[in-house]
Amino acid sequence: MSVLKKILGVFKIILVVLMIIFIVCFCSIVYQKKVMKVGMPNLFGYTGGAIVSGSMEPNIHVGDYVIVDVNGGYNKGDVVMFKRGNAYIAHRVMDIFDDYIITKGDNNETEDVEIPKDTVVGPVVKVIRGLGSFTMLLAKYKFLVLIIVVLVIILL
Repeated sequence: MSVLKKILGVFKIILVVLMIIFIVCFCSIVYQKKVMKVGMPNLFGYTGGAIVSGSMEPNIHVGDYVIVDVNGGYNKGDVVMFKRGNAYIAHRVMDIFDDYIITKGDNNETEDVEIPKDTVVGPVVKVIRGLGSFTMLLAKYKFLVLIIVVLVIILL
């Protein structure tokens, strides 16, 4: 029985550490969004976003999550994330000029209009299949997630 208690104790410590990391990251993102008014908060120089359109099919799918290096450079042929209006879009760089770039979704017929370089968030460095669907669900039900996190902390 004592072996089981030790295993549960270790599991509890790991769970608490993960919860603390989650809370610190969450607070950092909230601070960046609400206080610093950063449009796309980042952690350790990386940000990300869920893919909501099929413009990058067959390489990046609806429901995928992309990780973006906010300090990274990009070249012709790389996929970058940029801001257009209130939306963040991930498309492939077709050409680079002094003040702007030309991008195109892999599944689109035509190139995008000129994208000012100062609206580029950075290059996509990783695609995680399906995670975007999960993050969109979390965003939609964030109050429920907060209640679950608080209940888990209380139960520990």
